[in-house]
Amino acid sequence: MSVLSKAEIFSMDDLPKRTVRVPEWGGEVILQAFGGAERDIWDRTLANRQEKARKQLKRGDDDPLFASEIPNEELGAIAVALAVVDEEGNKLFTLDEVEALNKKNGQVITRLSAVICALSGIGEARFEEAMGNSPASQDSSTGSGSQKDLESPLENCKEE
Repeated sequence: MSVLSKAEIFSMDDLPKRTVRVPEWGGEVILQAFGGAERDIWDRTLANRQEKARKQLKRGDDDPLFASEIPNEELGAIAVALAVVDEEGNKLFTLDEVEALNKKNGQVITRLSAVICALSGIGEARFEEAMGNSPASQDSSTGSGSQKDLESPLENCKEE
């Protein structure tokens, strides 16, 4: 294997894409793995959320995962805003549109964000934790209610 030049590195399209059928929306969307900037935004969002949860625990708040400033349902919409692109790879959404995305079908947003996390190399445990579905964030009598949606998030995908 040869040593790459800067030009060779910058010329490589190294962000995997998947086209995902979304029957609820009547078509398909293209998801692109997080680049460095998107991954930083995602990681900062989770880190801020976890820090707020730790502070709430120290204060004795009962449910720090759900009381933090960033609700679970917004995390999926943030992932979608960061990763949905058009045929040329241009982002369809901005972070200013997270609230509007959050009003769309929650099962779709969860399904898309699971695919985005898989494309971006974010492990299932990290995704479950972010979405509030980890064993530590659930009451054992209620469960997450969304495990079925996450069983095979890539089944509606086709490789670009």
